[in-house]
Amino acid sequence: NLLRNVKYVNTLQNPMPSPRTVILTVTDVGGHSVQSSISLDLLVLNQFPPLLDLDGFDTVSRNFETIFLENGNAISLVGSDISFMDPDSGTRTLSSLTISIINPIDSP
Repeated sequence: NLLRNVKYVNTLQNPMPSPRTVILTVTDVGGHSVQSSISLDLLVLNQFPPLLDLDGFDTVSRNFETIFLENGNAISLVGSDISFMDPDSGTRTLSSLTISIINPIDSP
């Protein structure tokens, strides 16, 4: 049962997708040992961050600028040609989105 609980964990943020070799050595109470090797092929998922362009990939900048007038109508926070791509999967599906205001200014 002990060997069934042996697990491999790679803690690197961006591991190299190269084969790994793990050698297990088992020793009994009489001091006799035996070795066995395990070959692991590492499949890297989510290696690259998603691409997000708030103003569409057709412009030089990835940012979007707009002006909000107090007591005015609601405004868009992204361009109409916003573009998102996950290079790892080739999809345009988001799992989450976080919006942060980095310079909030409140008036009395």
